[in-house]
Amino acid sequence: MGPVPLRYDIDFPQALLQSPLGDASRKVMIMEDDVPEELLNIDEWEDFQVEMVLDSGCCAHILDAQADAPGYTLQESEGSRGGRGFIVGNGERIPNEGQVHLNLEIPNGNGGSQPMRSTFQSARVTRPLMSVSQICDHGFTCVFRKDRAIVLDDKNQPRFECERRGGLYMAPMTLKAPTHPAPFQRQEP
Repeated sequence: MGPVPLRYDIDFPQALLQSPLGDASRKVMIMEDDVPEELLNIDEWEDFQVEMVLDSGCCAHILDAQADAPGYTLQESEGSRGGRGFIVGNGERIPNEGQVHLNLEIPNGNGGSQPMRSTFQSARVTRPLMSVSQICDHGFTCVFRKDRAIVLDDKNQPRFECERRGGLYMAPMTLKAPTHPAPFQRQEP
């Protein structure tokens, strides 16, 4: 099974399409394997904010691709191909629907922001979750305090911060334009 495109005919409120984050430093934080060269940028896109939750109990970055990443192509993942799923807080099992490769802009902890690319698994979760274990597996350190969490690089420099609200560590991130696989080309006989 190849990529499954999301619906592009859904109307989103203008408030969801506006980004409150400012300028970005040019250093990219990469938390995935290299993206294939055949991916192309789309021409029209309006950035919008997504609230991510830093989750220490989550095994992978997870979001509901249709609700949280409109315009991104949902692709089959190892988990979706194998019929795997996730166990949520109430013990219910929810299926892995595939994965999306997100282009994000994140607050860097120094009052600015920076680009980040990361792969998120898709499942019907109520809010996007960033896995602490997955972040640490990529060489970063997560420091939790009573009012915030900070993700540090290998030089102890802040990469991004999460504000603690209602017991959750949340970070506003800007969803940037997706990249899509090149369209299928039919070979002439």
